[in-house]
Amino acid sequence: MKNHELNNSILSTEFEKRIVEVSEERAINMSKARLLVVSFALAFCFATLILRVFDLSLSTTEELHRLHRYHSTKLDFFVDRADIVDCEHRLLATNLSTASLYANPKEMLDIPSVIDELVSVFPDLSKDDLQNKLDTKKNFAWIKRHLTPKQQQQANDLGIPGLYFASDQKRVYPQGNLFAHIVGMVDIDGEGIAGLEASFDGKLKNNEINKLELSLDSRVQDIIHSELQKAMAEHQAEGAAAIVMNANNGEIVAMVSLPDFDPHQAKYASERERFFFPTLGVYEPGSVFKALTVAIALENGLVNLHDNFDVSHKLKLANFTISDYRGRGGSLSVPEILLYSSNLGTAQIAMRVGAAMQRNYLQKLGLLQQTNIELPENASPLYPKQKRWQELSTITISYGHGIAETPLHVVKAFAALINGGKLIEPTLLKQQAEKTPAFEQVISPQTSDLMRKLLRLVVQRGFGKKADVPGYFVGGKTGTSEKIGKNGRYMKNSNVASFVGAFPMNNPQYVISVILDAAKPNAKNHGFTTGGMIAAPLAGNIISNIAPLLEVYPNNAKTYEIINQELYLDPKPNVNNIAQR
Repeated sequence: MKNHELNNSILSTEFEKRIVEVSEERAINMSKARLLVVSFALAFCFATLILRVFDLSLSTTEELHRLHRYHSTKLDFFVDRADIVDCEHRLLATNLSTASLYANPKEMLDIPSVIDELVSVFPDLSKDDLQNKLDTKKNFAWIKRHLTPKQQQQANDLGIPGLYFASDQKRVYPQGNLFAHIVGMVDIDGEGIAGLEASFDGKLKNNEINKLELSLDSRVQDIIHSELQKAMAEHQAEGAAAIVMNANNGEIVAMVSLPDFDPHQAKYASERERFFFPTLGVYEPGSVFKALTVAIALENGLVNLHDNFDVSHKLKLANFTISDYRGRGGSLSVPEILLYSSNLGTAQIAMRVGAAMQRNYLQKLGLLQQTNIELPENASPLYPKQKRWQELSTITISYGHGIAETPLHVVKAFAALINGGKLIEPTLLKQQAEKTPAFEQVISPQTSDLMRKLLRLVVQRGFGKKADVPGYFVGGKTGTSEKIGKNGRYMKNSNVASFVGAFPMNNPQYVISVILDAAKPNAKNHGFTTGGMIAAPLAGNIISNIAPLLEVYPNNAKTYEIINQELYLDPKPNVNNIAQR
């Protein structure tokens, strides 16, 4: 009995221990399960947070990439935009490091307040414009480009969340107005929009060239700019222009048009200030064309230097009457026709030339198509259609009326008259000294030699006297033409006065053209706004100032020899050889 009770007692104790062990095991298992659940929950939370951080990171990175792409396409290339320099490597266009202000409107708490603060620092900004830029749907907007250091500090001092600075580059033009028309300009993003900046935009911004070297000389450009300003003031002219070109390789040394403008403030320039007369100003050249007519006739043996032309009577064709300005009457030789700028004499020479030959030579001289100058601002000449180019057109064109050219066209043709007959294309780019420019022989060297003597005679004894400079043997031709009004009719009281020539005529180096547009009669010009009265002296002043810079010096030692031998020409007519009309 006792053993039985003892056994029961032992069993009971073991059973209780087992129950305890089971309970403990259940508790441990339950704890493990709860811990696992908590662990999963925590892991899920951490995973969610990590994913969110990763997502935010991706978003921020994408935005940064977007901004980087923006800056790369809009700014980085501009940083590398090549300089533009003159023939002596003086800077005409370069880059200046600046900062630009942009905003992320989504980071801004009070847009109206931000706008007020920005306008307080930048009064030129419009509140309406800023409101549009800071639309809360956007996350990027330019506020102001190309800040000055002071503006950058003022913007920084505002301490507005969402405002940032970007490193930027601004195109600057150290010579200011001096080359504004030629060098041109870029827009706010550094894209070329005018002048050489536009013509060579791809090369300038894509590292295709280290720098763009021009044939222009800043010193010569500055002197001409100053002389034109003085002449405009003296004669109360509306505009003025000048070109100096190397007669033998086509390099343009200077090319000025007034009025002009500051390229840094181009948006404030008027249409007239932005107009570049040398390549856009299509005008009737007037009497300077008489030299071309004579050259064509001499080249083809249609006249002799001493042929005698009767200019004592007006010439009537259809409903038109042709007469001479300050006509001398009587008989004139070919040199005298140029000396005294006779319309009647030139008309008779033109009738010998004829329409077909005249048109053909003007085509050969580049006067019936655009020049190839490296500027987008480049006008085409105006002239009659072939079927209307009859006798009357032939006569009026012979003395520069009924046809319209740019000054650069006339310079190009004149260079061929005096450089041995070679037609050379004008260029703004510095040429390699060892390379001979391509050219077409349009007149013979013999005819060119005669034209040098004739044009020298015009300055010695004709209407071009005021262009003469001792020792430089200047030759050329004056021109005066009435301007055409908006109604298509000639304006009797408004003209274009010009002189086109070269120096020195015994060995031509440079061609020069000067123009005064719509000068007013006054005491200075004694009431005459003609080429001989106002353009010729302007050309003489320019030549005397720029020639030494171009290493052309007065040849006083051989003056007698040059005048009486190299350039001598007897203008007297042969009285036994009177030309009939």
